[in-house]
Amino acid sequence: MLISVNCLSQSLSENVELESQLESLIFTNNSGDNDIEYSVDDLVDNLKYKVDLNIVDAQVLTELFILSPAQIQAILEYRKRVGRFKSVYELQFVYALDRETLAKLTPFVYVDELSTMGVNKWLGDKLFFSHELSSRLSIPFYKRVGDKSQFLGPAVYNNIRYKGKLNENIEFGFVGEKDSGEPLFALNNKWGYDHCSYYLMLKNINNIKVACFGLFRAEFGLGLVLGMARFGGKWNAIQSFFKSGSSLTKHGSVSETNYFRGLASIYKIKKFELTSLFSHVAIDGSIKDNQVRSLSKTGLHRISKDFVTKHNVKLLTLGQRISYLADYFSLGFNGIYYQFNRPLSASNLKSKIWDIQGNNFYNLSFDYSLYLSKLMFKGEIAKGKKGIALLNKIYYSPNFNWDLLLIYRFYSYDYWGYFASAFGNQTSVKNENGWYLNIQTSQLSPLLINLYLDFCSYPWQRYRVSSSSKSFDTGFTLDYSIHQDQKLSFKASYKSSIRDISESKSKKQEPFKRYKIHLDYTIDLLNKKLISKTMCDYIGVNSSIREGGYAFTQRLTYTYFFIGFSLQYSYFDTSSFDSRIYIYEKNLLYSPSISSFSGCGHRCSCLMNCKINKSLSLYFKYGMTCYSDRNFIGGGLDKTIGNKRSDLSIMGRFKF
Repeated sequence: MLISVNCLSQSLSENVELESQLESLIFTNNSGDNDIEYSVDDLVDNLKYKVDLNIVDAQVLTELFILSPAQIQAILEYRKRVGRFKSVYELQFVYALDRETLAKLTPFVYVDELSTMGVNKWLGDKLFFSHELSSRLSIPFYKRVGDKSQFLGPAVYNNIRYKGKLNENIEFGFVGEKDSGEPLFALNNKWGYDHCSYYLMLKNINNIKVACFGLFRAEFGLGLVLGMARFGGKWNAIQSFFKSGSSLTKHGSVSETNYFRGLASIYKIKKFELTSLFSHVAIDGSIKDNQVRSLSKTGLHRISKDFVTKHNVKLLTLGQRISYLADYFSLGFNGIYYQFNRPLSASNLKSKIWDIQGNNFYNLSFDYSLYLSKLMFKGEIAKGKKGIALLNKIYYSPNFNWDLLLIYRFYSYDYWGYFASAFGNQTSVKNENGWYLNIQTSQLSPLLINLYLDFCSYPWQRYRVSSSSKSFDTGFTLDYSIHQDQKLSFKASYKSSIRDISESKSKKQEPFKRYKIHLDYTIDLLNKKLISKTMCDYIGVNSSIREGGYAFTQRLTYTYFFIGFSLQYSYFDTSSFDSRIYIYEKNLLYSPSISSFSGCGHRCSCLMNCKINKSLSLYFKYGMTCYSDRNFIGGGLDKTIGNKRSDLSIMGRFKF
């Protein structure tokens, strides 16, 4: 048995590229304005394992968030014209890739020796196995209100994960998680953990492109019918251009929502693909008069009331997609039917009267893509049991230094799409009509420029706005590589809209404007062994009251052979929750976190990772937050008396 070699180097210093890419993507895509859901676990999986250049497709290359659509097309066309890659260094002959792009891409790709000869590893003489078992324990050094009487379990957090892989064809694993305050091996948790999941995924076996059993995620088209991953957002809309079509992937994260449970497959016959899925899941929900009053997606089961609503609602889902894939265009027809065991009740709020209600629902759509020499088109039109949705994208690359993307979206205020998740300003695909323009250029290399503009109107009421409204959103970034060991990045954004005056009984509106500025400077002081990063943030809010806030963060990361340290200190001072500051922080084992802070105080953390041997790694993190303007933190059952919170997290990973 041989261990798979398609992972990152064992040297800790060579993980710098992974950490840097994760931080850039996660921090950039966090807007703070919407509860846009994305899976950090999926992003980590996409970046943690190298992909084989000889079998990779446009979808996988897109998930690296490094290449533009023109660059992805250039790589695939080179492979089609010249043949299989013999080495990663052959990427230098792909005319669309400049030196900076090659430096970003090469840590995440490789060329397998067998694939260079056109040999399917599934049929080879050797089996390439890899296994990974990890567990995390977080211990808080503070007491919340709920810990004293109402929480049914200990305050510690714990999870356990197992991932197995056989060649590039089979992946399998399981996850168990207990949130802080949840019981362990008690009440209904007969398996010990409150959340338990498993998955089995088969890939590229004869005509089966992908098959998933257990927990999985799926996407059809551009997400107007079925979309379970919205990562990309306005800042990376160009890099995520190919992230659509038909995709199935395992659900191997600790997230307790946003997944299917059952089986699904993509079956390929020549240029046709047939995608089928069946799912039956249980969802937390509040029941009254045999109707579902509300659905819960927190995944928390800490008090007796939580167990009353746990898994009350059952959801049956059937989905089908038929697509035709030619070299330069594709067509797809999508359909999904879903049924709740109890009817969803209508909301009493006027802003939600068009929300989904009833038992049985369906969504149908047609999607297309067309690739010309410098132009690419993508689009989807969908119809639900009520309402319609339309999304069209036009990408233009006059040369490989310029990328332009134009997106038009129209989501009717009454569109019913429970599983829909597509480009937009809101978490739901409805009540939105907008134009978006994104321009990226490396014409002034090593200066990289990214600019977007978004104009949007909302025909019906929405959260905190009791009338039709409009918004304007813009942002730009400047990334400048001073030398190979220094990088300066500047990011600014501005959003203008209206919202209700909270004190006004007649629901009068007032202008609401928010602008943000972020500056960071990174320098490699010792050949990737000692890295310093300085970050400054400012936010301003203009409404009836002018508010603002700022933060300063300094991080030092040191790596020496088998051990690494990361020290970070942040000071923040904001006026209110509206002017809250988001601060990125390294976490355990490629699990970066970004948290919001309002008020005045400081945050410090220390992360240590130690590679004991080739198989065993240990991780430790201590963090503390201290406020100077209050004597309690949080609210409700999570309220803590005092102005400090600190915790210790420990994690172990064993590869075999």
